[in-house]
Amino acid sequence: MTPHQRFRQGGRVEMLAVRKDKSTGELYSRVTDIQRSFPDASMFKVNGVVLNFLEDEDGRLYEPNRIAHYPNDIIDIVTASSLASLYNNFSAQGVYFQTQWYLDNDMSVALSNLALQPSLLTQTYALGPANSHGLPTPSTSSSTSTLYQTASIARPMAMLSSIALEVSQIQSKLDRSTDNQSAHHIQLMQQLFQMVQRQNDTLTQLVEAKEREEKMLAELTAAKERDEGMHRMQQQTIDRLIVAQQRIDAILVQNYELHEYPIPRLFIILPDSYEKWDPRNFVKERFRLFFLCECGDHCRSDTTTSISSSQLTIAAATPNAPIAVKNSIHLAKHEGYELSRPTEFFDQYGPYVLGMLRILKHCLAIATVVAPAAALTDNSVKDIMEGVKSVSESTMEAVDMSINFLEQKLDDETMVDAGARANTLTHDEDMFKDLAALEGADLRRLDTFLRNKDADKILGNLYRITTDQGRVKWVCFDHYKETYRQTVLASFVQSVESAGGVYDPHFRKVSISLTSSTSAKDFFKRLAKQAPAIDVLDVSLDWKFGSTDLVMIVEMLGRSNIRTFNLDLKDFEAEGNTIAALLSGKKRYYALLDLFSGTKLRSLH
Repeated sequence: MTPHQRFRQGGRVEMLAVRKDKSTGELYSRVTDIQRSFPDASMFKVNGVVLNFLEDEDGRLYEPNRIAHYPNDIIDIVTASSLASLYNNFSAQGVYFQTQWYLDNDMSVALSNLALQPSLLTQTYALGPANSHGLPTPSTSSSTSTLYQTASIARPMAMLSSIALEVSQIQSKLDRSTDNQSAHHIQLMQQLFQMVQRQNDTLTQLVEAKEREEKMLAELTAAKERDEGMHRMQQQTIDRLIVAQQRIDAILVQNYELHEYPIPRLFIILPDSYEKWDPRNFVKERFRLFFLCECGDHCRSDTTTSISSSQLTIAAATPNAPIAVKNSIHLAKHEGYELSRPTEFFDQYGPYVLGMLRILKHCLAIATVVAPAAALTDNSVKDIMEGVKSVSESTMEAVDMSINFLEQKLDDETMVDAGARANTLTHDEDMFKDLAALEGADLRRLDTFLRNKDADKILGNLYRITTDQGRVKWVCFDHYKETYRQTVLASFVQSVESAGGVYDPHFRKVSISLTSSTSAKDFFKRLAKQAPAIDVLDVSLDWKFGSTDLVMIVEMLGRSNIRTFNLDLKDFEAEGNTIAALLSGKKRYYALLDLFSGTKLRSLH
């Protein structure tokens, strides 16, 4: 069997072939051969005893280093990482030499103050987990983090450990040497000098390796930041494209619906007289047409920019698409319109009106709407509805009469059944599922059946609005004002945020820093006109303002509903305190005195 030596590192045992010295014939193992199988090998032990490297007849270490052959033992491998603690203890105390030796030419070479700094030898690099881009990120060392030495640092560390061991061996030999002028002593000093040079070179390599590692990590961090910045820019571009597409869609829908729905689309008919109503002679009876307010979720105070599916919508591409709205309609504040041609009207709009009446009856029955509107108590309407004891009762009675009349009038069972589900609807069901919307031509023709038309074209006291999606709605004046307030407030909040301010809807508070007279004028004008819901205002005047600016601010605050006003003048002499500014005697602050005369302000800081 080929002569070999067994080596062990942890639980791993390898058998490596040994070499034979050509001069002496002794078997040995070369360190470079061992490091091919155990790259981290630095020292070697047999039964706990550290082995020395072999020397030649002159006491010089072989190059590459050798260790003796122990055929009956297993040599344990000591790695550079496990050697670090031992070397730290050795280096921490320092290895100092104050020795002088002489060469043949009487040249003196001094080796002094040789110190191995542990901070340079024991520093390792901690690489954290890879980020989303697959790149390692630097992390602080902790009890739970795992330290990994990079290849460029591990190799110099192993060399330093080997050099430290050799220096220690040479130092021991020098201590045992008694003749400082002997050739052996000088030879040891030469070896020590070479070891010091190798050590200095290795330390330089270690520092350079560390700098390369730090530079690489800095580049990786910069690349990560660039990638994140590009991702944010891409997301912002996508968001802007989505908003632009939504606006384009809203414009297209709005242009279509403004043309298709020039008048309100929801209406019913009620008898003109209750006590004298004769359903058998409907030709002689008079009817009135009442428009309905199309209020939906967009009319509520807690509405956001999105429109719920519970709103009344009519598909632009499908004229006969069902109307999708929940039970939120009510009669408008109007006395109604007398029909000029009832028979023709019922032939044209009978099924639609019947379905609308059933829906309105359902709304009245569950008390989700107030119908008719409060305006039905006006004198003009009282003259039409004589003998009615209660507004709600009369409305329900009128609706029942109209439903019974239309059911008798419409002999087609299909027409009669259209909308019959309204009587059995649950709270969450869509009441308009089986009721088709009228086409634009039908709505425009409806105007020809109205006898007493409004001269100002305000049909049924309803006002046309458009939602954020471009949908056209006809709502009463109360809902129109509510929608207008929401739209205006949204515009004000958008201007505040674009100027770097913050709006807190919970406390009804705005905080903003104004940097010019122009921006201040624009902000306070908007505050006075568009933000009646704002109670608390924090303002910083971050520019060299004048007395005219303060006069403008005081005037606009008087027009607003601000109750608490916090003003930071950003003035060094006044130290940012409004009260201090008033007491400083400066004339340009006199305008602020008018704030105390306002009746709305309750707190000023």
